[in-house]
Amino acid sequence: MSKSGTNRHERERFLLDQNFQELRAAKGSHVIWEHAVLKELAKTNKIEAPINLRQNPAQPPWEVPVPCDPAVGTWRKISKFAKWADDTANQLLGLGVKPDPLVETKREFLKARNEICEWKRETKHRLTADLAPNPAPASYKDFMSLEAKLKSLSM
Repeated sequence: MSKSGTNRHERERFLLDQNFQELRAAKGSHVIWEHAVLKELAKTNKIEAPINLRQNPAQPPWEVPVPCDPAVGTWRKISKFAKWADDTANQLLGLGVKPDPLVETKREFLKARNEICEWKRETKHRLTADLAPNPAPASYKDFMSLEAKLKSLSM
């Protein structure tokens, strides 16, 4: 395991899933990975990487240097850059962006949690006023499964 909690094979698999290819060894223990499709699209389109995702100002938007043992923050920045590059290439090709299952699950989980919190608050007020409680919302049954799914996706 590295400082980022991933091993070399997991990092390589992630970059390959984002359509990156290992290009060459760089300075020291770094390896340059290249997104070949984005490089070809950059010849006909003006592509600029967001400044907060680049590791240096001269970095081309289709290349990313990967150290042999990245820290957590470095790996997070590299993975965000890789996702941005693949999403940009897909948008320019007209393929559309793949929805992130973690984001979708988190959105559903937070919506269900808010409904349950609101229901509990209303039930508490109704019980103190000696009124009958409202029935539980439909998301109450899905809450536990969404929580388990969210935990499995975030690992």
